[in-house]
Amino acid sequence: MHRLVIALTTLLALVAGVVVAGYLFIFSAGSDRATRAVPGDAALYATAYLEPSAGQTLNLEALARRIPGFADTASLNQKIHEITARLLRGTGLDYEADIRPWLGSQLSLAVRPQGVDPEAAEVLAVVAVKDPEVADAALERIAADLGITGTAETHEGVELLVADGASWALLEDVLLVGSTPDAVRAGLDADADRSPSLADSPRFGRAMSEVPPDHLASVFVDLQAVSAATAVAQEVGGYSTASLALVVEPAGLRLVGAAPFDAAAASDQERQAFELSRQPATLAGWMPAATQAELTMFGLSQSLQAAEERLGGGEGGDAVADALSQLRAIAAFGLGLNLNEDVLPLFDLETAVALAGLEGPSPRGQLLLRPSDPLAAEAALARVRDSLRGRGATVTEEDVDGLTITTLAIPQLGTAAYGLRDGVAVVGLTPDDVAAAFAARSSGESLAEDPRYAAAWDLAGARGGNEAWVDAAALIQAGGDQLGLTGELRDILLRTDAVAMTAPARPDEARSEFHVVLTVR
Repeated sequence: MHRLVIALTTLLALVAGVVVAGYLFIFSAGSDRATRAVPGDAALYATAYLEPSAGQTLNLEALARRIPGFADTASLNQKIHEITARLLRGTGLDYEADIRPWLGSQLSLAVRPQGVDPEAAEVLAVVAVKDPEVADAALERIAADLGITGTAETHEGVELLVADGASWALLEDVLLVGSTPDAVRAGLDADADRSPSLADSPRFGRAMSEVPPDHLASVFVDLQAVSAATAVAQEVGGYSTASLALVVEPAGLRLVGAAPFDAAAASDQERQAFELSRQPATLAGWMPAATQAELTMFGLSQSLQAAEERLGGGEGGDAVADALSQLRAIAAFGLGLNLNEDVLPLFDLETAVALAGLEGPSPRGQLLLRPSDPLAAEAALARVRDSLRGRGATVTEEDVDGLTITTLAIPQLGTAAYGLRDGVAVVGLTPDDVAAAFAARSSGESLAEDPRYAAAWDLAGARGGNEAWVDAAALIQAGGDQLGLTGELRDILLRTDAVAMTAPARPDEARSEFHVVLTVR
């Protein structure tokens, strides 16, 4: 019996290995060849797979069936090429004649900081090549058509063409194009293992292991390197790297990312904001069903205080501190308010803004506040009310379904209204705005119950912390004429349903996640 168990276990392990290997071979993206030609100190790296994996291709075909003119998946690739050709037409490049015949399966871009001047950063493009001879001839034609002249030189036995504003070198399977000759030389050295490449970087490897391996495009950012290059090395707030991947799903597009969080490198306020971001948003249940856009944030007051502390110690920090001091002085002398005591405590837990009527001349909406101490928030709002009344504001109160809505008419500023219920403060420009939030809460006919709102989070696969949701379909429909959208592009955009973003914290994994989705009808 013992031998039988061992034999069965071994067999199952082999079968599982074959299944996993087959999945990775058939359904995942190919290896990232370009990273071998990118210097290891690149602060930003982005890549797109022009020939997606089988898994992404299947999802892309399913998604394309929802879009007019793309239902025939057999012509999907040709449609994509046609769109690409149109986009490049304005640059003077002939995509079909000069690029498509030799263009390979991957296009990548890297940025290397050079000191603290952003304009001095070196940019390197790594383009996959499937036919180097055809590419060589095409590059000569492109240079001639665009009037680019350069000087040929060699770097470690590889020919390099140096021109004004751009330099390039063609290898057997990749084309390196740099903003400077040094950018290309650095790429050649990395590719030949004369210097470390991004593929050798443990930071890059760890960051990319946090995102789905099967994706259409990805981005890596070395936050510490970017911060150091902009002379604000201390401003990253506990985050060192970030990685993002664009994934095609049958119902839409999903951008998923992650950023490791080092609590020891963060301030107290940043740690508090990180902990709060594990919570799911609740204020959508107060937003009217007609809401077209919402933004929810956790620990806003803590984040503002942390930003003030960090900016106050960095370059330009004196100007920021002066501006904040002036704002406090205006609030104190003009309105009689203490920002730290009367206002910021209202924003210490969950804060949201809901907007509707964005396609019209007079948008409306609500500011929703769920503070950690409802009683203290009620007292703070009472102090604000009394202070403004003492400075000439007219205060009126009305009862709406047993709830009190207070309206403030402030000379030379306008009106504002607010009300409190169940530990949530609702602020609007009119009493009707506040009443609409109360009605949404009471009836259950709120944005939270909208199937399109829920579908966005289903596609994201996660939800928590700061979030945003936009009814993209309504805005595109309303603004299409003003944007000049016509023909096929308009038809494609009109299939867009909603765009949503959520950024949940994972304290047990010491990281923040980032999910952006675009749903398609």
